Amino acid sequence: MSSSDAGDHHGGPTDPLHVTHSQTAPAAPSDNQAAPGDSPAERGAADPWTVARYMASVNPVMKATGMRILDTRAGYARMSMFISEQYGNTYGVCHGGVVFSLADMCFGLAGNSHNVRCVTASADIDYISPGNVGADLYAEATEVHLGKRTALYDVRVTNADGSVAALARFKGRRLGGPVVPPDGAERPEQLTTPKTPPPRDH
Repeated sequence: MSSSDAGDHHGGPTDPLHVTHSQTAPAAPSDNQAAPGDSPAERGAADPWTVARYMASVNPVMKATGMRILDTRAGYARMSMFISEQYGNTYGVCHGGVVFSLADMCFGLAGNSHNVRCVTASADIDYISPGNVGADLYAEATEVHLGKRTALYDVRVTNADGSVAALARFKGRRLGGPVVPPDGAERPEQLTTPKTPPPRDH
């Protein structure tokens, strides 16, 4: 998978998380235009750990699955998740969708570590060996390319014994604007908290 926009290439270890498994992302700026909110002033001063803690505090999937952030820095994230029996498949190993979710979350943390909103544009994953039930599963995301509109990340998922469970490549769409809202701004949980549905007529 390759990116067509220009940008600096740099590698780095990677760490956890991404939220959205969307096949299509919101429209991005044109090729010659940086994503809105991509200047240092617009991004704000949030460092990767501040961004990671904020994402962990508002992301429902991280909360529901118990995914843990082990390390993060610019362009890198590392996460883990305990694979309990409820995450197994028919054959008693970790379900492939759970492996992908951990990889996607880890990509999300690395992709948003610059405090510029980034979502999944596409992903490709190869399952190498089974994920073990009853043990921790680890994901490490590394930035391969950072452009104005898109970015590429490689994610390696491993079992506790070091065996490789999956290798994935994620393409991120950079939307611009800060991940961590400025002080006083309305936060995502305030925007998305479901309202109590009205009673149904019988």
